[in-house]
Amino acid sequence: MSNRSFLVRLLPGFVHAVPADLLVVLLYVAATGLTVFVPVLRSSPLRVIVGVPFVLFIPGYALIAVLFPGAPPQNHPTSAGVDADETTGSISDQVDGIERFTLSLATSISLVIFCGLFLEISPWEFRTVTLFVTIAGFVLLATVVGIKRRRALPAEDRYTVPIGPWYRTIRHRLGNPPTRVDLGLNILLIVGVVITAITLGFGVGGPTGEEGITEMYLLTETADGDLVARDYPTEFTSGQQRQVVLGLENHEHETIRYTTVVELQEVSDDGTMTVRESELYRLSVTLAHNQSDTVPHSVAPKLTGPRLRLAYLLYRGEPPREPTIANAYRETHLWINVTTSG
Repeated sequence: MSNRSFLVRLLPGFVHAVPADLLVVLLYVAATGLTVFVPVLRSSPLRVIVGVPFVLFIPGYALIAVLFPGAPPQNHPTSAGVDADETTGSISDQVDGIERFTLSLATSISLVIFCGLFLEISPWEFRTVTLFVTIAGFVLLATVVGIKRRRALPAEDRYTVPIGPWYRTIRHRLGNPPTRVDLGLNILLIVGVVITAITLGFGVGGPTGEEGITEMYLLTETADGDLVARDYPTEFTSGQQRQVVLGLENHEHETIRYTTVVELQEVSDDGTMTVRESELYRLSVTLAHNQSDTVPHSVAPKLTGPRLRLAYLLYRGEPPREPTIANAYRETHLWINVTTSG
């Protein structure tokens, strides 16, 4: 008899074609998706609670459902003396509930690692959302194939969750205390599962790392019009204009208006660092997430002297009244020499 509850029988007709355990898998994927995409749930502890089983068990269970669609040997009609070759599928190709659970854990670990490697070589960033979409896509595909394979078997040969036998087994185990060896092995197994859960679960359930970064760099233009990170102008005469290209890349997961303050700083070091600053100008650019831009501009220094610091101070939004390297969001600079003209 099926383990479906009365509530499942009230669902639409197509749901009845889905085995109860695989229906739970689909619902769990949907629940995990809510904790990934809904802002309120994304920042709550529920995300860790739901995310850990999602990466630790669900992918492997979906794959095992594809590989082993049939009933385990002890529940299979051929185990009563009928030759396995006379039935649909081979008993040797089936696994019982404990084996299915263990294989699900082992294969989930491998599948999550594989998904991570796939993202590393793909054009998509390795983030919580992309990791979830990758794992969820595999689970959904495997679940559909698992449903088709299970429905291709006769009803009495299909795997169903043996709730009754599990309950009787648990009662039997509780009535017979384990030996010290069994207890030690169980403790090691639990510790291993917990460590693995903590390690892998944070891929979906842990910190999102969505604070992002902003990349800032300086380039120069070659005679062929190519932008390169070399051959920077370092020798100037006062008032002479030399071109520099500022490069910015936004990976902050939001649209940001950047302001760059360009200063020429005279630095002296007599035991304590002192800086005399001369602001040249400000550059502003607005970038969406994953957008980049280059800003060509001419530098015409007014200060003269050896080893002056041409500093680029980047700020999100408007800069403070007194921009400095200490309060800048990002900073880069060139060391230049400026001599008096003529």
